[in-house]
Amino acid sequence: MPALARADGSGGPARADTTSRRSAPYKVMLRSAVVPGWGQMYNHQFLKAAFVAAGEGFLVYKALDELGLENDAIDRAGALPPGPERDLALEEQSVHENRKISWIWWGVAAHLLSMADAYVDAHLSTFEDDFGPPEGARRRGGVPEIRLAYRVRF
Repeated sequence: MPALARADGSGGPARADTTSRRSAPYKVMLRSAVVPGWGQMYNHQFLKAAFVAAGEGFLVYKALDELGLENDAIDRAGALPPGPERDLALEEQSVHENRKISWIWWGVAAHLLSMADAYVDAHLSTFEDDFGPPEGARRRGGVPEIRLAYRVRF
């Protein structure tokens, strides 16, 4: 296979591409699907990755805690003879089952949201390279500018 020639006709090898290459956004999203916070870490959003991992970990912990309480109520109901105490234990089991399901749904929603966040951040990772810094940052030599306006009318 012949070597590619340079566009300027000099015949030497072409220089390496200097643009930064990132993974496709869907691959970053899949990273976040496999391990909570991995997509955010790949996008260099370290604080966000810590919050995602801690938040999803908390939701899993709460679901498992409710599962343990539900199992305790089932064991208690199984050891009691029919009567009001057994009915109370079965009602408690039902309450913990519903709470467990709620925590699981919150966990699923948080996981899907973190996947979407990783996907969007991956799309926007080259935004400044493509469009340049904001206008205020260009005027001040690359340092972002924050302005606050206050108007009083009489």
